[in-house]
Amino acid sequence: MGPVAKLTLRPKSGGGAALELPYNPESMSLDASATYNDVRTGSDVAGVQFQQRQARTTSVLARLDARALTRSVADTVQQVFDWLEPTPESVQRKAPSPPLLALSWGKHWFDVVLESASAQFTMFAADGTPTRAEVTLQLREVPLPEKRQNPTSGSLVGRRSHQVVSGDSLHSIATAEYGDPRHWRDLAVANGLDDPMALRPGSRLLLPALDELPSALATTVSPW
Repeated sequence: MGPVAKLTLRPKSGGGAALELPYNPESMSLDASATYNDVRTGSDVAGVQFQQRQARTTSVLARLDARALTRSVADTVQQVFDWLEPTPESVQRKAPSPPLLALSWGKHWFDVVLESASAQFTMFAADGTPTRAEVTLQLREVPLPEKRQNPTSGSLVGRRSHQVVSGDSLHSIATAEYGDPRHWRDLAVANGLDDPMALRPGSRLLLPALDELPSALATTVSPW
């Protein structure tokens, strides 16, 4: 048998101490998808146009054994559950967000957030202390922001983006990004949203610069 791989979840800013889970799966799966818009000619669909790639997701089952951990099984499980809470720093900024984690397996890694976690304790010491557990983690990729390109190029590639979390709306994102909720219409247009009310947590919105917004170029901004 080869060396046991390690799955490491490491907060990149806040969110508690690093945690390394023993993880030696027979396989590891990633789910990925993309969204497209119909290109129409009159009432006919002439083709499809790429909109955006959705974040990859993966489900991980880690088997914990007190003999292989640097902390107790109960403390390890609690650390995982703590990563479902917003970081204190983000709460102070009034923009609550979960800790950004680094998922690595061998030479492969990507940034993720923890979407859900469940734990089943499977063995206990004589005093009732859990000594083994199975922890299932649902992780969602957080793509690295691309470098901004030449602003005169006219390309939207490489500009800032926002990952949608539960409770977000175009109004709240426009307020946080531009200081004015009336720019929600610009965000809808920039991202090709047919239904601005149906934001899906985990998806990403393109955030054009303020001077690229149609309403910012107008003399007056249309009321919302």
